[in-house]
Amino acid sequence: MKVYDQPAFLLIFFVFFVIFSSLAFAGPADKEIYINDIRIDVEIARTLRERERGLMYREELAQSQGMLFVYHIEDIYPFWMKNMQFPLDMIWISGDNVVVDIKADVPPCQESCDLIMPAGKARYVLEVNSGFCRRHAIKIGDKVDLSRIL
Repeated sequence: MKVYDQPAFLLIFFVFFVIFSSLAFAGPADKEIYINDIRIDVEIARTLRERERGLMYREELAQSQGMLFVYHIEDIYPFWMKNMQFPLDMIWISGDNVVVDIKADVPPCQESCDLIMPAGKARYVLEVNSGFCRRHAIKIGDKVDLSRIL
C-alpha cells in the first residue's frame, strides 16, 4: 500500500473541491431580459436563499443591470428594502410575461422596514436602479421577453 504525502494530497483535494463545488453550486450565469426592447442584464434569484439575500449589502448596481426573482407559482410577493444601500424600482411580472405592477423609487429602509406590496399576483419580480422605469417609459401592461432565461 502506497502512503501519500498528506499535505500534497490535501492541497490537491482542496483545489478539486473548490473547482467542482463552485461549478455545482454556482447560480445561473448572468442572463438578459427585454422590456420594450430595453436590454437588462439580470442575475437570477431562484432559490429561497438567493431570494432572501437579494441585493442586500451591495453598494451599487450598474444602470443596465437588475436582479430577477423567479418563483414557481404566481402569487402575491411583497418585498422590503432591508439592508439596502440604494433605492430601487421594483417590477412585478405575471406568468404570461406582462408587467402587472411597478413601485418606483423605493428608498432603503432606515429603522423599520415596511413591506412593499404589489397590486396583483406575479411569478417574477425585477429589481433595477431607481428611475429605470421612468427613463425607459416602462409601464404596467408592457410585455417582457424572458425567453433567454427560461
